[in-house]
Order: sequence, then structure tokens, then C-alpha cells
Amino acid sequence: MQNLPTTSPVQGAPGAGAYEFTDAQNKVLDRLASRMLWAGIIQIVFGALQLVGNCSIQSGGGKFSISATSGPFYIVLIIVGAMLVSASRSFKRVVTTQGDDIKHLMAAFSSLSRAALVEIISFIIIGIFALLLIILLIVLLVFLAAVFKSLLG
Repeated sequence: MQNLPTTSPVQGAPGAGAYEFTDAQNKVLDRLASRMLWAGIIQIVFGALQLVGNCSIQSGGGKFSISATSGPFYIVLIIVGAMLVSASRSFKRVVTTQGDDIKHLMAAFSSLSRAALVEIISFIIIGIFALLLIILLIVLLVFLAAVFKSLLG
């Protein structure tokens, strides 16, 4: 990790506790903001393309359907991607504004925290559904084995 100087109070800034990051720190934050922006955009595009690829319109009936197993996962990707874009804007504001660095930094951390929470909850729900599907499959296989055994036996 780089050895960056600490923050310093802004001279003449209104209100106590107003800080301004150094140029070196601003470069780190600017790089982070750019990477988060691109990661968020790529995640949104990937999620949208996968979601569209899992949608279908039934021929003849005109019924629209979406894959129940992967569709929700791609929706979560889009939502978290949007949250990353939002957080990247807050990090960018730290670099481009004067006197409000801490406020913008806290807004960015709040956006990242929400994105992480959405991912955690989503993966827990997906894990529970996967476990339930595995249990259902095992029960079904045991039932079918018993049926075949009784038919053959």
C-alpha cells in the first residue's frame, strides 16, 4: 500500500471538520471511482444481456416467460451494478469538490454498504433455493427408486 499523507483541514472552509484530501489521495480515489464506474456499467450490461437472453415469447400463444432460476440473479447483477455506479459518482465528487470530501466519502461508503447488503441477501436466498432444490431432487429420486423397486419386485 502506498504511503499517503494524512488529510488536512481546508483553509477558510466554512464549518469545523471540513477536510480536503491531498493530490496523491485524490488520484487514488479518482482511479477507484473510474474502476467502479466501469465495473458497474459492465455488470449492468452483462446482467441485462443475460436477462434478455433468458426471456422468451412462446410461439403461437404470445406468452412471455423468463427463466425462474437465473432471471432473479441477473436482476440482482443489474441492481448492484447501478449501486456501484452511484458509489463511483460519490467517490468522484470527493476528487472534484472542495470542502465536502468527508460527506462525499461517507455517501460513497453508504452506497457500497447497500450494494454489499443486496449481494449478501441475494446469495443467501439463492443458496437456500439451491439447497431446497437439491433436497427436492433427492426426495424425488428416493421416491422413484421405491416405485421402480416395487414394480420390479
